[in-house]
Amino acid sequence: GALAEAAFAKACTACGDCVPACPRDIVLQPRGADGQPGLPIVDLTKAPCDLCGECIKVCPTDALSHERRQLGVAVVDLNACWSWQGQECRKCLDICPAPGAITGQQAGGVRVYENLCTGCGFCVHACPATPKALSTASPAWRFVPMIQIQSGPLA
Repeated sequence: GALAEAAFAKACTACGDCVPACPRDIVLQPRGADGQPGLPIVDLTKAPCDLCGECIKVCPTDALSHERRQLGVAVVDLNACWSWQGQECRKCLDICPAPGAITGQQAGGVRVYENLCTGCGFCVHACPATPKALSTASPAWRFVPMIQIQSGPLA
């Protein structure tokens, strides 16, 4: 996990040590318009993040920490979710590594609890629906919590 976005941008030196440390190859370091290395991002479109912490181990600053373990929050599209459409599907529930982050509802469908969801992306990759019924706010997340992400219109 990372500091809040402004603090992360200040603390991160853009050294790039976190990029090769990621065993899933999802930490990228895009270059800015000036050609210089920018701040690292986590690209969950390539693969989910298992929160292994290898990036944290190599970070020479306090920009990353084991105390902050949220990349964002998954969002459910009720119109695309098979379960919300009355079909049997538990893929997201079965694969989610965060206990209680995704639950099934008695009326059908699933709910994401944003206080428990780590935003790892496992549910998104497991979703069999086309288009995916689960998504993130952005295809490439920074290391920071995505405060603007909501858990959707579920009550």
